[in-house]
Amino acid sequence: MEPLYIIKIKSKVASLKTHGLNLEDQKALKEDRRLFFVWDEETRATSESSVTKWRKSRARTAYRKIQAANEHLFLAVVLSITPTQCCKTDFDKVLESLICLKNYEEFYFILSPETQRFFESIAAEQGFAGNHRYLGFMKHVFPQREPRQIQFAYSLVGRDAIPSFLEKMEEGIYSSQEWAKEETQGGNTTGCLTIIIPTNEHEDGSCNIRVNRTLLMQAIHDFRMTRLKLE
Repeated sequence: MEPLYIIKIKSKVASLKTHGLNLEDQKALKEDRRLFFVWDEETRATSESSVTKWRKSRARTAYRKIQAANEHLFLAVVLSITPTQCCKTDFDKVLESLICLKNYEEFYFILSPETQRFFESIAAEQGFAGNHRYLGFMKHVFPQREPRQIQFAYSLVGRDAIPSFLEKMEEGIYSSQEWAKEETQGGNTTGCLTIIIPTNEHEDGSCNIRVNRTLLMQAIHDFRMTRLKLE
């Protein structure tokens, strides 16, 4: 049976994959200042006892070792394992097992742009926006996506062909790289479809569908779509 610590960490990863940061997570980061605790450089003089300082240093070191191993796992640990738990000796074996993993795919998740802004906000409020550990964390958890360059554009499908065309697009979703990537991450939602609603309520909306490229190129031929001129 897996240690309770591992169960808690995996449960948090599952929650992050499905729901993102919940209110309890936000409290741990904003009010409990858990990331500040990890990334603080301890340059201020304090009246804490030597034992308290030792415990904090031990917990901080454990968190940092996990961050060095994998940023996504690090966030899950920060949110599910308190500093008090992290400094206990019974966490040592768990720590060792986590930092020695050869593959961290099961801990990967995608967070929303709103969550990115939340992290940027607390970084500014708590004063670690320039911290190198914070910057590394943001780079890995919120990677900047290169804008896609458009090679071709096609339109004009026969009206009576719409049902069969949509069936082909459904097939293209299930065979797309995006769908495959999401399946490895877990969760029960997909970003293969994006709905765009214009501000003018009298205008139609639009739906962008991410599908397999090969299947899409075949559909262009099969449905005799017209190539559009790109400026």
